[in-house]
Amino acid sequence: MQQWFLTFASNVMETKVFIACDMAAGFIQGTMESFRKAKRIVDDDRVCNSIRYVCHLCRLILSQHLGFCQVDNPLVMQALKTKTAIRLALNAQEQRMIEIKEMGLLEDKDVHVLHKILEKKMSDNLSFPTSIGELGHRSVILNLPWVDGNERYAQFIEDNGQTILFSPDDIIVTQGHLSKGIFVILHGLVRVESVIDLCEDPFEPIVEKYRAPYYTKVQDPITTRHNKELVELIEFMTRGNVIGEMSILTGKPGHKTYRCATYVE
Repeated sequence: MQQWFLTFASNVMETKVFIACDMAAGFIQGTMESFRKAKRIVDDDRVCNSIRYVCHLCRLILSQHLGFCQVDNPLVMQALKTKTAIRLALNAQEQRMIEIKEMGLLEDKDVHVLHKILEKKMSDNLSFPTSIGELGHRSVILNLPWVDGNERYAQFIEDNGQTILFSPDDIIVTQGHLSKGIFVILHGLVRVESVIDLCEDPFEPIVEKYRAPYYTKVQDPITTRHNKELVELIEFMTRGNVIGEMSILTGKPGHKTYRCATYVE
């Protein structure tokens, strides 16, 4: 009886987390769309910048919460990402079908049959499980864009790579420095930051409007107390994201700092 109750409570919590994360992911997509279209909708630059600022701030806040959910509930987030990927693929197929129909390459009866098939798949996707079995590190490597399921490439990376553990606030790659390798996040949450020099005059106070919640003052022991730096939080990276590949390929330093928000593997 006790085991049944624990299983029931776990399923209820997973369902609630899944629904909340699904809503958050949908809200992020909506804010990104609003961010992109704000300039075309609003003529007043001040209003437009205010809207884009709020969209950017909301995206960062929710991305951080989703990142922590990824760390605490990996099985739920894997199910959510899979369901979202299926939904996006089905929506793309439906849009492509409409385009082919408008080109006159499909008859109405064929469109009706295909539409019924897509509706059935979309209906099945609504009942997708709230958690799926945990995927191993090899699965993460196989799904990298430049590996693309190639077993030989994945085996090469496993044979020649090494597992590194970072603590919170550790820096993986520093802005303006060449990356020491290509890092694939297997577990944890990483902050992507960029230092912005807002003050040409070292004694000039920082303008209040730049004190956005997603900016954080940093104290660099190398710089003097007169140097004023702001670190802009750009985005978050989690399991499956790659750090340092462009720096290695181009031989040029990057313009971002990657700082661990949690323990990162």
